[in-house]
Amino acid sequence: MPDAALPFTLRPEQLLDALPYPAWLTPADGSAEHCNPAWLALTGTTAEALCERGVAACWHPDDQGRVQNSPEQTLTAEARIGRAGGTFRWHRCQTRPLRDETGRLLGWLGTATDIDDQKQAEQQTRRADFKLLARATNDVIWDWNLSTNELWRNARFGEQFGYPAAQAPETIDFWRTLLHPDDRAELLSRLEDFLQGPQELLRAEYRLRCADGSYADIVDRIIAVRDEAGHARRLVGAMQNVTRARHQEQLMQQQQEQFRFLADTIPQFIWTARPDGVLDYANQRWEDYTGQHPQEATFENWAPLVHPEDGPRSLEQWQYSLETGRFYENELRFRGRDGQYRWFLVQAQPQRNAQGEIVKWFGSCTDIDERRQAQRKLLRREQYVQRMLSQAPILFAVMRGPEHRFEFASPLFEQLLGSHRGDILGRRLAEAVPELIDQGYISIMDQVYATGQPYVGTEVPVQLLRPHGQVELGYLNFTYQPQLDAQGHTEGLVVIAVDVTAQVLAKQQAERLTAEVAQREEQFRFLAESIPQLIWTNNPAGVADYFNQRWSDYTGLTTTNETLPHYWQELFHPDDQQPAVQRWQQSLDTGIFFEQEVRLRARGGEYRWFLAQALPMRDAAGQVQRWFGSYTDIDDVKSAQQRLLTQNQELTRINQELDSFVYTASHDLIQPINNMAGIFEELTRTAYFRDPDAVKLIAMFERALQQIYTTIHDLAEVVQVQRRQQDVPTEPVLLRELSEEVLTSIRDQISAARAVVETNFSAADSLVCVRTNLQSVFYNLVSNAIKYASPERPPYVRVWSELVAGEFVLSVQDNGLGIDLARYGSQLFQLFRRFHDHTEGSGIGLYLVNRILQGQGGRLEVESTVGEGTTFRAFFGHCRPASALAPDAGLAAGKVSPAPLV
Repeated sequence: MPDAALPFTLRPEQLLDALPYPAWLTPADGSAEHCNPAWLALTGTTAEALCERGVAACWHPDDQGRVQNSPEQTLTAEARIGRAGGTFRWHRCQTRPLRDETGRLLGWLGTATDIDDQKQAEQQTRRADFKLLARATNDVIWDWNLSTNELWRNARFGEQFGYPAAQAPETIDFWRTLLHPDDRAELLSRLEDFLQGPQELLRAEYRLRCADGSYADIVDRIIAVRDEAGHARRLVGAMQNVTRARHQEQLMQQQQEQFRFLADTIPQFIWTARPDGVLDYANQRWEDYTGQHPQEATFENWAPLVHPEDGPRSLEQWQYSLETGRFYENELRFRGRDGQYRWFLVQAQPQRNAQGEIVKWFGSCTDIDERRQAQRKLLRREQYVQRMLSQAPILFAVMRGPEHRFEFASPLFEQLLGSHRGDILGRRLAEAVPELIDQGYISIMDQVYATGQPYVGTEVPVQLLRPHGQVELGYLNFTYQPQLDAQGHTEGLVVIAVDVTAQVLAKQQAERLTAEVAQREEQFRFLAESIPQLIWTNNPAGVADYFNQRWSDYTGLTTTNETLPHYWQELFHPDDQQPAVQRWQQSLDTGIFFEQEVRLRARGGEYRWFLAQALPMRDAAGQVQRWFGSYTDIDDVKSAQQRLLTQNQELTRINQELDSFVYTASHDLIQPINNMAGIFEELTRTAYFRDPDAVKLIAMFERALQQIYTTIHDLAEVVQVQRRQQDVPTEPVLLRELSEEVLTSIRDQISAARAVVETNFSAADSLVCVRTNLQSVFYNLVSNAIKYASPERPPYVRVWSELVAGEFVLSVQDNGLGIDLARYGSQLFQLFRRFHDHTEGSGIGLYLVNRILQGQGGRLEVESTVGEGTTFRAFFGHCRPASALAPDAGLAAGKVSPAPLV
């Protein structure tokens, strides 16, 4: 009977009191609220107290204002209600508007349902999931409850920084003591501002002291868990040790190149943007779909291609990512060149530098038009997991069942095992990687699967078979974590590993180097005590830290800690102290080799000359680590040098007098010889000789006279060479011009011998020297090569220049008779020495060439084989090339030679 009147009348308060759950009634006119007995029993208060304070007084202070009244609809909120005894429990509260038959609002009915157990279970589940994830990650995860000041962190803290659990109390004060003194004040100030402000995320970089005293570079991402009023209640953070990562910029560059290659091969639209959001790259797929050239793919040109309904929302989200640096993800429709719209998943990830600053955005557009509705949630989750596992520096795999069959393996895990194994999903570990059977890995898995207890291995060696058939040794840090079903039974294993091969090998190398350094130090001490020199070492600042026993024997000083750094300079002769100390300070400032001759006082007070030398030992960065020095007794050498100097001065005087005598004698002899030649010429012109051998005698006399002329000329030339080296200035000489002059002067000799002379001055086309000296060297070497030609073949002479260790060298090679160096080598450059009698000569040419070269710090080298030919190499000492002065570029271009002379 819906329209029949009830046989009795009930007031709203009576209906409220009949409800079995807590409820209250709020009249529309704002008069006193009414609560039922279940409410009073729950809160432990009285009706009179509620009339004075109101229902809102029973809410938790942080939840007041959540439960509201609405005249339009039923409102639901979760809030904590204070119970008798002062505790609070979570309730789901609803307020419903009450109206009469005419629709007039009478008031609101509120009810409360206890959900505290459900909330606790959800929090425990989330906490358990959080701790499980904290065990699976390589980061140091921490959780600071600001209300209780309790601090929790995962086991990675001890592993990363070397603190055993007993030495690392879980308190915020312990964390503060580990901060670098230079970072502490600023970091704590930022943390205080973060707690007081509205931000949800704080990214902090600082240095944290490890157990060994070193400091690690930390990037800490901190999330604030705030209440409805914005007050921070908890801080949750993830600490990353980026000390090693900051040395991997080269790897990032390689990844960029791989990215460009990959971007043009995958089907997605790939694009990049600057930190301010301006696009600077789009791949070829974008042009294929839209018809827009990649260089035109700016956001201004993108806007007309975006569906009108998606444009404002997409732009707003993109601006938010640019401002906050958060990962960008959005679904929108792009218009293709055919005018049709398709749905795309647009994602963008910021790339940051070591300081956490965004340097570039990497984005992609994935076509999800056909599967958007059915697979959108799954696709996003798969992309997130794939990105997390591919970027995480860990090896991750999931294995099911007692046979340990692969259910999942991250790319790094598959890379470790090797691509030659094929697809490992669904296969048993023993089948996919049989070499692990005898290494104990699978037996440990069996134990973890059977007991349900996790296992952690540190720097465990592993030998893996490679495609070429060889076994490769590596090292792993790994964890076997059992996966339990709802009944607590093990159903699989999660394998988390980190390849630490590089670290282990580096540690082993460091240990070997330490042992080698110790061995070399011992060898150095043994050597230093064995040799006759005074040996010493200094630290980089120049303070002595070691002297050998020879030092004590000579100076009479003991090498104690007190005498090592001091007093050794006072042993120098007073005249040597200042220059030696200045030279030593220069070496300390610049790191250059130290060398100085000093007089060192012996224990008896006498001084002896020593050659002091010191060589710096540097590290890989070029920094001086130590100085190694010696004092070599050169007192006898210095005395011998003084005697030699006196003797050299005397010899120089005698040579000068001898040169003057030779020059004077040759000058005085030339006039009588000229007179004799004139008389003989007149005699042969006017006299009549009846003797039939007169012609032969005349020819013999002419040859003897010519030989006297040549000898006198050559003697004068020897003296002139010495004077030119002292008096004639040097000048730049072009070799091609000089060679043409010399070859022209001996053209008759070349033609008569049917010789071929070839020159090549491309390596060094000019020389700063005394021109006549260079001309004499060239003339004598070339004319000798033609003069001593083999009668069995036409003469071939090759002349070329080159630079040997920066020194100019002129080489002359022939195919002539050759010289027996074993027999005549020691006499080769002596005056008037000749080794072939079939041709005329004075025996002065090679002596002259050798003297010219020695006078300017050079030398003459000879290589010869009898019957095959000879090569002379003239080293010009301190004479340097002057190629920059050559006016003709052709002089330095390849082979330069006049036409062969035959």
